[in-house]
Amino acid sequence: MAIGFPSLILHNFCVLYKNLRKRNGSIDIHRKQLAYTHQRGRLPSSEDTCFGCLQRRPQHCLPCGHWLCQVCVRIFYDEFPDEPWLYNVDTCVICGLATDEHRIRIKPDTADPCLLSIDGGGARGRGPLEFLRILEETIGLPFPVQQHFDVVFGTSSGAMTACALCLNGWPVDYCIDFFELSSRLAFDSNRLSRIVAFLVGDVPIVSPLLQALSSLLADSKYSAKKLESIQKDAYGESRGIVDSKAASEMGISLGVTLTTTGDASTYIATNYNGVGCRDGMTDYANLTFGGGIRNVPLWEILRCCTAAPYYFTPHHIAGTGTFQNGGLAFNNPAAIAVRESEALFPAAAAPRVVVSLGTGSADPKRSGDQASLWDGLFAARLFRAFWKQSDSAAAWNQLVGHQTSDRGADFFRFDIAFREQAPSLDDVRGMDEVARLARESMAALYPSYAVAHITAPASFNVAFERDLTSCAPFSANYIIPLLSSNAKDRSSWQFQAAEGEAST
Repeated sequence: MAIGFPSLILHNFCVLYKNLRKRNGSIDIHRKQLAYTHQRGRLPSSEDTCFGCLQRRPQHCLPCGHWLCQVCVRIFYDEFPDEPWLYNVDTCVICGLATDEHRIRIKPDTADPCLLSIDGGGARGRGPLEFLRILEETIGLPFPVQQHFDVVFGTSSGAMTACALCLNGWPVDYCIDFFELSSRLAFDSNRLSRIVAFLVGDVPIVSPLLQALSSLLADSKYSAKKLESIQKDAYGESRGIVDSKAASEMGISLGVTLTTTGDASTYIATNYNGVGCRDGMTDYANLTFGGGIRNVPLWEILRCCTAAPYYFTPHHIAGTGTFQNGGLAFNNPAAIAVRESEALFPAAAAPRVVVSLGTGSADPKRSGDQASLWDGLFAARLFRAFWKQSDSAAAWNQLVGHQTSDRGADFFRFDIAFREQAPSLDDVRGMDEVARLARESMAALYPSYAVAHITAPASFNVAFERDLTSCAPFSANYIIPLLSSNAKDRSSWQFQAAEGEAST
């Protein structure tokens, strides 16, 4: 006698109920079912669906290649006893393979996210690193400064800094050494430029024109081979943006910006697989890769991010497109960081703090006093209008100006205002001076470091029973007392110190 379909359903429900009573609840049954399914045929890796629950887009990529959503991480894995919200993902729940001590930190439900945005600026990217070094020195806690932040975004040189800090987990001092060395190697003139310089020498007007002509003939001022070699050495030839134990353990959601060469549309590449709900009204999009984001080497993404027009050629990613520097549209990616934070953490009322690190710009008041007859010409006015679209300070003012008073977020901008024209993107000889000015700017804002060692929590976002001086936090709240306690003007959160004004 054939068994009908309803009878089969009833039979299986009875079996599941018996197993539920025998074992440790539904989690154990689901784990066993996943193992049984995998034995019959390996479950594929999907960036669109979490095979742990079949309900959500996955966020975390495990070393075996399988993806899990954040809910499944919390369900199937245990927290460390001395590290709440840090989960020990020792094996893949889908295939059972060991993960080599993979750990995933999740933002506490009651914690509002903290954001870090790093501007692009070529060799001037040395400034944001100095700001971070000072913050780390001033805060004085025994863990890296990048671990204070839940969401980190960078553009151009800021993208390189963000990846070095968050994906490689390098200390700030090591990042500084790497940045200075890589900048000197990357901004090394190509053969044609060296020939022109040798033949012409330093002749006014003629030499710059011939140098520009040689760059046009070569399609860039510098060869990208050294830049690619630097990025391969730092991140490997096949490692993807989602392959980072350091970022997973610190709980950092990271993104970098890039633009298309066709219409300069802005895209972001992230280590969280574009998870989150967006209203579709954003002026950027999450980049999707034909072969999967894990199969695109990180060095290729960074090669696109750092392809500033005139300096380096664009880069083509197979199956995706040709991209260039994201600074053409979002040299200051703070606005993107805020929107992505809202998509990642919809339950949070607002970011707890937004820290934006600039690479410096010319003081508009001083540059205006030195205006020449050429500044009134059509070409000069058109160039200034175009350049204004990617002005980092203007983008920051616009972001802060659109915030409502009831959001409760604190916005902080650290930048340098140069007396004269800002150094060019390839001015590697000026990196030490940029670092000095960054330190002077911070000293002008915080003349006393008496508040350096912060041990009290800024809000209820931490576990009160924990010893905050002996273990790393699982939310980034310690920066708030430091920044707020010395703010001279509580109504304005944009801090810019001009060169030489350390006494003000």
